[in-house]
Amino acid sequence: MAERIAMDDLFGKVRWWEPIWWKIENFFKNWVYPAYDLKNFLFRRYDLVRLHNIKRSQYSDVAERMFEANMELLAFFVEKEKPEEHVCWYQDENGNDVGHKYGECDSFPPIYPEYKGKFVMDIIKEVYHWWKEDYPMLCKEYEYLLSFWCDYVAGKMKSKPAREEGYNEIVFDTSECPKTLEYFNDKNIKWEILDKYLDGDRNNIFVNGFVNKKMHSLETDIELQKQKNLHLCIEVRQYLWT
Repeated sequence: MAERIAMDDLFGKVRWWEPIWWKIENFFKNWVYPAYDLKNFLFRRYDLVRLHNIKRSQYSDVAERMFEANMELLAFFVEKEKPEEHVCWYQDENGNDVGHKYGECDSFPPIYPEYKGKFVMDIIKEVYHWWKEDYPMLCKEYEYLLSFWCDYVAGKMKSKPAREEGYNEIVFDTSECPKTLEYFNDKNIKWEILDKYLDGDRNNIFVNGFVNKKMHSLETDIELQKQKNLHLCIEVRQYLWT
């Protein structure tokens, strides 16, 4: 009996502290002001943009950082702010088009007339998908074309005396490069990538300048797509709020 009374006293004291604990817990759980500022300062950091494709230790030109920053901000909007949970972007409950449409309610003309009348959220999703899926795939394919060209097509870089005395000329010796497809039988070649750029004939590998031309064409295409999606990202900027 004495033990039960002692336990009741103990729990009574614990219950006496519960309201205080709840206030402390709710304070940090709800992050009421000024804890809200502290949470942003320590964790959210709205003054920073994490560029995931750029290493902290490497140099990067502003041209590339500008592109990366805009894409990351749009991805943050889609992934973290979850705009479709807070804003009606398409039809309302009666099936009426109430969502914003590109080029129809802006005071300035759209730079992409072919997108006029398209739901803004569809443009946001298009840029987001390109950034997360298409762009990494294109970069991977370009890197593989480059490595394949260096390993099997370009040849060995050599230096030979130039006509002018005291100077050397850089040349590429292709004498040891593969001449037939059988050479690649025991090599770990990613044909699923190469076949996309060989115009239906793997023997184009041995055509002088063919792989190099395809590689530079892909590089140009990537840059054009980057510029277009960067423009689209800016075009929808005024709608990126929740």
